[in-house]
Amino acid sequence: MNNWAPLILLSALTGSLADTITKYVFKHNPKISVSYWMVISWIPEIILLSVIILSTGRIKDLIAIPVFVLVPIIIVSAVKFIGNKASYTAMKFIPISVVYILGLSSTVFTNILGVIIYHESVTPIKIFGIALVILSIIILFYERHHLRHLFNKYALFVILSAVFYSIGWLLDKYFGLNVDFFVFRFLYSIVNMIIFFMIDINELSEAHKAFNEKPKKLIIPLLVVSFLYFAYAFAYMAAYKNGAEAGKVDAINNIGVFVVIALEAFILKDKTNLLKKIVSAIICVIGVSLLV
Repeated sequence: MNNWAPLILLSALTGSLADTITKYVFKHNPKISVSYWMVISWIPEIILLSVIILSTGRIKDLIAIPVFVLVPIIIVSAVKFIGNKASYTAMKFIPISVVYILGLSSTVFTNILGVIIYHESVTPIKIFGIALVILSIIILFYERHHLRHLFNKYALFVILSAVFYSIGWLLDKYFGLNVDFFVFRFLYSIVNMIIFFMIDINELSEAHKAFNEKPKKLIIPLLVVSFLYFAYAFAYMAAYKNGAEAGKVDAINNIGVFVVIALEAFILKDKTNLLKKIVSAIICVIGVSLLV
């Protein structure tokens, strides 16, 4: 096994666990807004990153970040903010397993962008892989001779997030190889906070009031989610430094969909169309793997 493969497996596990806990919070606390949860889950991570940066002398690296690196960090942070908000908004209202399976289409968009931007090859295997991804989505949504709910706004939110995630995957490897992880993650989190206060500040008051209604029940999930997302990002960025290719990182990360389906059934108690979800996920993961 490649020395970066365990890192990707760790990334897939921590990411899927964090998303499932987030879905659990949304399910039991509908007044908590998506943007508010995103922001408060960054706060513990920012505190942890600040301690690491100050205690390890990385403050010099932070201050010395050149503009030609800072600007792309701002861009990728904005891109991922849009992708995360679209994905979490969908996650709040539709099953998380559906979000994950639809989200696998990000690899399709990554390949399409690779062809357009980098003139990468188009092969029959890749075309077959894309066809399998489309088939998996049809299986997931097909019901009584109709593609039920495929074109509702939340499914479209997931597809939108997949487009932005694909752009993020293309940019992440550059930062993984060229920028210290703790410095990059700190700047990424701060930029996301700034974006929230620029465009979503109106959500703060009501959502904060809802959080304060159950602070003891929400603080532990908040801290766990923050740690898991930190571990998720650390693992896949470390994989890049250990020689992983972006496509393989994306593909192996997709096994998280099976973790999510299991957690959805046993923790969220949602076993609706379980067999259909499993079959769709298997076909989709096979299709995505052919695109690597």
